[in-house]
Amino acid sequence: MGPWCYTMNYDLEYETCGIPLCSYSLCKITGPGMEYAGKHGKTVSDRNCLKWNKDRKKVRQNDKHIEIPKYDKQLFPENNLADAKKYCRNPDGDIGGPWCFVENEASDDVEKEYCDIPLCDDPTCMVFTKNYDTYTHFTDFNDTLDSVTFGVKLWDSDSFLDASARLLLSVMALPLTGKEMEQAGAGIEILIGNNFSALRFGNNDQPEYEPTPGILKSTKFTMFTLNWHAGFITLNVEGRKKSIFLAEYKTKGNLLGHKMNEFLFYAAQGTNVLWHFPFCFDDFECDVHTTTASYFQQFWPLREKDIGRDLYVHVRAFHSARILFVPSPTVAYPWVKIVFSDKRSVTKITTKEYEGAHEVVLKEIHLTGVLSYWSWNEFSISMFANTMNMYVEKALGLQIMADLKHEVFRKMRWFSVSSMNTVAHWSFYCSPPHHALPPPAVLPECSLNAYGTDYKGTQDVTNEGLPCLPWSGVDLIRKVVDPKAGSFKNETPLTAWNYCRNPAESAEGVYCYTIALDPQKAINRTACHLRRCKSADCHMAGTGNDYIGNVAVTRSNRTCDTWDFTGKTPNDMYKRVWNGTLFAEQSQTAAKNYCRNPNRNISGSWCFTTDTGAIEDSCNVRDCDKSEECTVVVDSPASRRGGRAVFILPQWKESGHHGGLRFSVKEWNPDMLDGLEFAILPRSGDRYVTLQIGAEYNEKLRLIRNDAVIIQKTMPHLILAGKEMP
Repeated sequence: MGPWCYTMNYDLEYETCGIPLCSYSLCKITGPGMEYAGKHGKTVSDRNCLKWNKDRKKVRQNDKHIEIPKYDKQLFPENNLADAKKYCRNPDGDIGGPWCFVENEASDDVEKEYCDIPLCDDPTCMVFTKNYDTYTHFTDFNDTLDSVTFGVKLWDSDSFLDASARLLLSVMALPLTGKEMEQAGAGIEILIGNNFSALRFGNNDQPEYEPTPGILKSTKFTMFTLNWHAGFITLNVEGRKKSIFLAEYKTKGNLLGHKMNEFLFYAAQGTNVLWHFPFCFDDFECDVHTTTASYFQQFWPLREKDIGRDLYVHVRAFHSARILFVPSPTVAYPWVKIVFSDKRSVTKITTKEYEGAHEVVLKEIHLTGVLSYWSWNEFSISMFANTMNMYVEKALGLQIMADLKHEVFRKMRWFSVSSMNTVAHWSFYCSPPHHALPPPAVLPECSLNAYGTDYKGTQDVTNEGLPCLPWSGVDLIRKVVDPKAGSFKNETPLTAWNYCRNPAESAEGVYCYTIALDPQKAINRTACHLRRCKSADCHMAGTGNDYIGNVAVTRSNRTCDTWDFTGKTPNDMYKRVWNGTLFAEQSQTAAKNYCRNPNRNISGSWCFTTDTGAIEDSCNVRDCDKSEECTVVVDSPASRRGGRAVFILPQWKESGHHGGLRFSVKEWNPDMLDGLEFAILPRSGDRYVTLQIGAEYNEKLRLIRNDAVIIQKTMPHLILAGKEMP
């Protein structure tokens, strides 16, 4: 509509003012881009724009045709339809951005289609947010920060008067409102608006709403800085000396006090708001995003390449992960959706053209192992013209999942992610950092039995992927909490965090209080179902002294005898395992007659047998990472003159111009951390190359050629005990 005023004419209450539109020829200032006056004349599907200076009698809109009269010249930045020619414009103020009329050659219809007009300020780390009561999309950031700078910009000016944005800082990624996060003692919510701004939730006092008229604009980013220390937080705006507010947030007896001065996540909300988070690169690590519900709350532009656009994403989730593609973050249709479902081992790609249209299945892919919460899976999606290709990274390389053709792919420019009633972790265009790797299934991050007796690990989700609420959030869970919920052994509700525990000593095992949003918000007590310890089925250490499984038969099929010699007179051979602390269970009695290695025998797990002809024998316990057929054990240095020589078969070599050899190493005996020397020799002659891994007490990596060091790097703890290092 534009600027207007009341008139003095009794027959006309108000009228728009004749203020010309601003003119920008290279880019758009606002999201709708009514001010764009450039010469771009093609739409997202690469079709040529039609002239503006005529009535359109038959324009296809969804499943019907409508008539669109010629637009008034004042709605164009040129103030002249003839000068607008066949260029992309936005005379009707479409919130999706500049557009134009195009011809559909197949149906001889005229259609309305968006154009690719970039924003004039297009910073890195930019995200578009929608407005929901509950926060379901979180991003982690460096917990050593004590201040952050960020920018906020309105997508369009129509919501200027009542515009607001909300930023949540928390120590947990939970699908809660700002008020509920305050009740859980896990976060605070900052409100920034063109009327008032305040620390709205988590405030130790009654919030003071400071007037901030016009602080958010649709023409540029307003830059803010948050500083926090010792339970106090300030909000400042760039260019002003006085803070918007200085407030104290609640820290007494809650998680924010337990993690004083630390926030682990942030989440942003706001109706059609652009955010700029320049600190996303401050720690030089890939950002990890966490989704907890089905809402698509945040949108990012697809990365533009020389040919088309792509999305490179890592994800780990229990049973649900979803990716949505749209032409604009403010436009609901058309869309393309990729839904990963681990329960059915099905990945489905669908599209919907408009509201009320049928959802069309473009591809249904039956492939196991696509989703896992305990390992990252990598996907690559590219769109060019009317094609879309999707790949998944497997052990042997990229595997194609879909090769599709559809006109809708031409229009996709933005993406968003979500997950249905489950926690999912994501990274975009980068590999997840080391701290985001899930812990391996070894003690204390696993269970030796179905009930998780004395479990002290950090699992904070159920096996269905529901997020656990903090044990200290009594105000949030008091309606369903049991009387013994605070009865922790050697812990407090604060130190127990939101980890799976069994304070009520339930016969069902460890549990936590979970929150689910679909089909409606509900808090329930839910069993966690912990992972079985990896070493219950195999051995991590080469010597197998970590093995805690139930194998009780030796390689020669002899039955193992009990380790508990109570009441017996042990011979000298028995005396060497008399100390119960040498067993993985810390007890001879608990070890029963299972294969173990209390004396760190280099050959691995063994046992005493009931056969008097063979007092002891080794057991057949497999390695958790690699098969024995591909394993070589060495205990002497490699050189031209000694060591074990293995001929390198041609099929072992890596592809590429120079080839190469891929191998994995680990310390066989975890009690004797030593380096590895790997010599590569020719068939004949004296020349050789030696690779020293873990030299000088597992600190150095060296490449030696003919006794001369040509490369040396310091890489502490490069060779691990109990884990293969490729």
